[in-house]
Amino acid sequence: MNCDYYMEEKVLPPSSLEGKVKETVHNAFWDHLKEQLSATPPDFSCALELLKEIKEILLSLLLPRQNRLRIEIEEALDMDLLKQ
Repeated sequence: MNCDYYMEEKVLPPSSLEGKVKETVHNAFWDHLKEQLSATPPDFSCALELLKEIKEILLSLLLPRQNRLRIEIEEALDMDLLKQ
């Protein structure tokens, strides 16, 4: 592996069309999540989907031999239990 390898983050100018679209989508996502969680009664469907994706990402980062950590993640983010 090349030790000098790095990924440069693409910084979008806020005035560009791509920058405006990115900001609008970002704000819409978080506004929608905030709205759902503030509702009476709260709607946790988006929050649960977000947690599910985070869990999948965490598990994908583990090496095959990291069983103890895998079990801890599975227990901490037990989707069936969280849905209750």
